[in-house]
Amino acid sequence: MKKNSKTFPVFEEGETPSRVTLNRINREILKRGGLLHFRVEQNASGWMAQCQEIKGIITGGENANPSQEEIVFNLRDAIRVAFNAPTKMSMVGLPIGLTMTVGVAA
Repeated sequence: MKKNSKTFPVFEEGETPSRVTLNRINREILKRGGLLHFRVEQNASGWMAQCQEIKGIITGGENANPSQEEIVFNLRDAIRVAFNAPTKMSMVGLPIGLTMTVGVAA
């Protein structure tokens, strides 16, 4: 990945799944080194991003020039689906140590 890779939390601020779900996701990510890395590829037809650690986590769009926000939004959604994690379940004070790194393919 290019040096312009950035790391983002998997869940948005104030958005966390239940403790059980978070622990399950955390265990799976820790088995794979503690971070999820995504390779983002763009072409005239749109873009595609695939997790390098869990090949089944894949997303994309038809926008040939997606914003960082669009990519991160879709990646978060793909992660939720892959781990069957419900959204918008707030648990104030729950530490979130799950992160993902997004980089554009060289």
